[in-house]
Amino acid sequence: MEKTNLLIGFHCHQPVGNFDFIIEDAVNKSYKPLVETFFKFPHIKVSFHFSGILYEYFLEKHIDLIEKLKAMVDRRQAEILSGGFYEPILPIIPERDAVEQIKWMNEFIIKNFGTIPQGIWLTERIWEPYLPSILKEADIKFSIVDDTHLLSGGISERDIFNYFITENNGDRVFIFPISKKMRYLVPFKALKETFNFLRNHKGKLIVMADDGEKFGVWPGTYNRVYEDNYLKDFLEMLSNDKEIQTLTFSETIEKVKPLGPVYLPTASYSEMMEWVLPTEDRIIFENLEKESDKNTKKFLKGGFFRNFFVKYNEANHMHKRMLEVSDSLKNTKNKKAKRSLFRAQCNCAYWHGIFGGLYLPHLRQAIYKNLIEAEKGYRAVSERKDMDYDGMEEAILRNKKINVYIHLKGGKIIELDFKMPPYNLMNVLTRRRESYHRFIKSSSDFDGTKTIHEVITSKEKGLDKLLKYDVTTLGMFGDLFIKGDKQIVDPIYNISNFFEDTVELVGENVIKTYFLSDIGLSVHYNFRGELFENVKINVPVATFSDNIKQGDEKILIEDCFDKKKFIIEYSHPARVTREIIYTISSSESGLEKTRQGLLFTFIYENPIGIKFDLSIK
Repeated sequence: MEKTNLLIGFHCHQPVGNFDFIIEDAVNKSYKPLVETFFKFPHIKVSFHFSGILYEYFLEKHIDLIEKLKAMVDRRQAEILSGGFYEPILPIIPERDAVEQIKWMNEFIIKNFGTIPQGIWLTERIWEPYLPSILKEADIKFSIVDDTHLLSGGISERDIFNYFITENNGDRVFIFPISKKMRYLVPFKALKETFNFLRNHKGKLIVMADDGEKFGVWPGTYNRVYEDNYLKDFLEMLSNDKEIQTLTFSETIEKVKPLGPVYLPTASYSEMMEWVLPTEDRIIFENLEKESDKNTKKFLKGGFFRNFFVKYNEANHMHKRMLEVSDSLKNTKNKKAKRSLFRAQCNCAYWHGIFGGLYLPHLRQAIYKNLIEAEKGYRAVSERKDMDYDGMEEAILRNKKINVYIHLKGGKIIELDFKMPPYNLMNVLTRRRESYHRFIKSSSDFDGTKTIHEVITSKEKGLDKLLKYDVTTLGMFGDLFIKGDKQIVDPIYNISNFFEDTVELVGENVIKTYFLSDIGLSVHYNFRGELFENVKINVPVATFSDNIKQGDEKILIEDCFDKKKFIIEYSHPARVTREIIYTISSSESGLEKTRQGLLFTFIYENPIGIKFDLSIK
């Protein structure tokens, strides 16, 4: 009798920099009960992928999970999937790093589970056509993608319930497409509907693989999956169903013939390709999807993952900083520095969709912390270069204790690193309009029968009152000059003088000079020619402290970070305003406010010269 071949897989991950209590909650609500439930059904085959962040956490605090997984491997129930150790998106990191991160994971799996991994969980399923060559170099035979990758590339629906061969310049890899239908059925819909779908595909191969957090962490799912016994009932029905057999991915390669060749376009899962679109285009795309029939929808592809670096300046800067550090370490044998770099390549803070991601300051700060630590011991040299690929040079001042990255658009600081302890004081996110802001007053409940993609709700009332959009990307000493009816936002500066600890920038009627020292920096404004009537200078600070003392020419932030004091001294009496920077962003549990830091605005009338001194004590 012909059977449906069902491949079950789970991907479990927590970001570098996430709080221990969040990881522990995920262990107790998802990872542990998920593994333990499958352990009770030894004849149900399953594949697991855990990121290296979680493996390190398990080794320290939950060794029993490692032991249970190994027991499942030993009895040939479970397959362990590889991937980049710290869960990078492979196409956006240097190829040498991608290969090495996968090899680190391979070595970990061999050491701890006694098995050689054959395939990877592809982070966020971000596929680019050259990846088969990377995977071959890392000794990987297969990867898991989404059915939308193939459907949008021209593979017919009648062929989609298979696995495939693709190649890049002769480097081959097997491709397994995840069923989007199954992603929305399990664990949300009635089991009868799920099993009807499976039985209707006898002789076919169906991949049910998704986030492990979907089974316990996502809102409403713990009650449904475990307390209401959804998962137990699902596995019992599978055990008793003679028309469905479960296989691991490697078993499938041994027993089932693939189709091929196929060639995939650049792609991810369908939701990701929607999230990357610019706000206005995303709204148009959402409406198009609602209005389109099934035959049209498969051709609505959305955007390209790398354009998150176009959509969010902060993501682009962070990414280019990572590339800069990677280049400086390309010949190093310092494994500690390499580990910090690899941790800084963890994907979560580089993009934003339904999860907080880029909007979460502790995740971004973790990236910067690891980048700063990775650079330790390497010569701190000041330089000028277009490091963010926008066609304009940045002025970069460095010494043993501080890094300062200055953008010529606005002549503002876009990164201010203190190296001991490692902290970027400019780790603040600009407030932007997002497509989901139009639903900010929505209210709905998660009852475990809908995915997080189907529910839009606000986590608290009054979020609409906090909505505010910045006129330009935030940066320290970003300028707004006012002369009559004319407003100059982010005036363009040119570098006139550049030294190891000093850069002089020349703009319209103003010279701005930065001086770097071991304890901080000074910024001098010299106005010339026709004076501005009004000057506003923004100084955002990445701090969560409310212990602030403000005098006529000095601001002191106690406990700014790591018990350090941050001091802003400024010349000439100024009117100073202060506000908390709140962003409103989506998360898996609804729209939420996030404190990004503080914004000080210094307002001068008819200024002649202005001087600021920043220091950390």
